[in-house]
Amino acid sequence: MISPTSSSANGFAFFQQALAQKNLQQQNTDSTDSLSANSEQSKSSNTNKTSPKDESSEINKLSEEDEKKLEKLKERDREVRQHEQAHLTAAGQHANGGAIFDYEKGPDGRNYAVGGRVNINTSAISGDPEATLRKAEQLKRAALAPHSPSAKDREVAAQASRMELKAQQELREDKQDLKESKKPDDLTNNSVENQNTTSRNTINTSQINISKLNSSYGAISQQATAQQISAFI
Repeated sequence: MISPTSSSANGFAFFQQALAQKNLQQQNTDSTDSLSANSEQSKSSNTNKTSPKDESSEINKLSEEDEKKLEKLKERDREVRQHEQAHLTAAGQHANGGAIFDYEKGPDGRNYAVGGRVNINTSAISGDPEATLRKAEQLKRAALAPHSPSAKDREVAAQASRMELKAQQELREDKQDLKESKKPDDLTNNSVENQNTTSRNTINTSQINISKLNSSYGAISQQATAQQISAFI
């Protein structure tokens, strides 16, 4: 069924249709502009975005001054570690633990050793000067082991030298005491030997005297026999 319409109604309907079509075109244009804007924004975002590798390169990029400082820190780190390792190796069982380092942070964010130390036991061995002497000699070698000993290293070496001299003095005193302790025994032995010699001489003299008596008795016996024989004659 078709409804009848008037001319004014047809005109209003045409106006509404035209307005609707214009709004639709405007929406399409806005949508296109929006998509275009999003595309440009996405392109701009992709252009400005950098990879993690690029960011790392930017962070690690150092100035000429920082590069020189970094090289010096690396060289110092090697020297310090070699220095302390020489101490540690020579000290042996007298080292108290491993090397201890002082660090400085470099321009690259890493820590580098700029100083260090090795703690060693420098006490004498009580009651054993010979063992103390050996220890002092080893401590002196440990203190002077690096290519360029520090002032502190030389101080420890001097301390070890004093310990060495004291141990040598104690050894000499011990030998002297031992020598003196043997003297009374020697005198006693000499006295006993003299007594034995005197006794042997006395015995020999007695034997000689006995022999003389025997000779005398023999002579008397011979005389008596001769007298007896002459009496019988």
